[in-house]
Amino acid sequence: MVATLLEAKNISYGYEGMSQLIFDGLSFTVQDGEFVTLVGPSGCGKTTLLHILAGLITDFSGNILLDGMEVERLGKISLMPQQDLLLPWRTVLENGSLPLEIKGLTKMDAQKQARQILIQFGLAGFENVYPHQLSGGMRQRVAFLRSILTGNKIFLLDEPFSALDALTRLKMQEWLLNMWQKFKPTIIFITHDVEEAVFLAQRVFLLSPPPNKKIIEYPVPFFYPRSRSLLGNENFVKLRQEILAGLSTGE
Repeated sequence: MVATLLEAKNISYGYEGMSQLIFDGLSFTVQDGEFVTLVGPSGCGKTTLLHILAGLITDFSGNILLDGMEVERLGKISLMPQQDLLLPWRTVLENGSLPLEIKGLTKMDAQKQARQILIQFGLAGFENVYPHQLSGGMRQRVAFLRSILTGNKIFLLDEPFSALDALTRLKMQEWLLNMWQKFKPTIIFITHDVEEAVFLAQRVFLLSPPPNKKIIEYPVPFFYPRSRSLLGNENFVKLRQEILAGLSTGE
């Protein structure tokens, strides 16, 4: 039986100066190793929710539990924003190995460990390349590698593919699923693309315009690995349309 890894209980939060809450008693759970996508209209609080989960926002009411316990989350949950935030003066290998250096490994040992998994990320041969020399998709691979090497169990991804062209985006979706199946992190992934949300996830979470009192959940009944042929599947199209209808009505 898969255990609950992350639990949000009765989360309430509002922006300073606003009379209406963004979240009003919001609760949900995410299972260990699960892939969840999060969709909702602009301004519904998707990124804010990730910041609460990651421990960047602390002035909320309610509880966030990891493995059933309320603990300090900052540094224990990896947050990947839209921008990859790679350090421009560090090479691919140096960027990837940074979390290990922060943990106290020597630069040599950190790079040795990072080098061992570069090939799995399609980065072999790019060790000494700087971020400005990489494509958007390659930069995101380095950012994900860096997240994996933190050793954290939960990754929060805030529209990581939104700036990519359509073809690169498709390739990165398939690549991400492959990496998820290999390393088995728990992922919560924000996207505005409902097709992307359904293609990637085991469950799609839908937020509504504030105040959000509950998350609408859509189980995705397709096995992995997934291929592009799934996009034309009748049940896939039906689920996508159902979520789109929920987005447009806020229900």
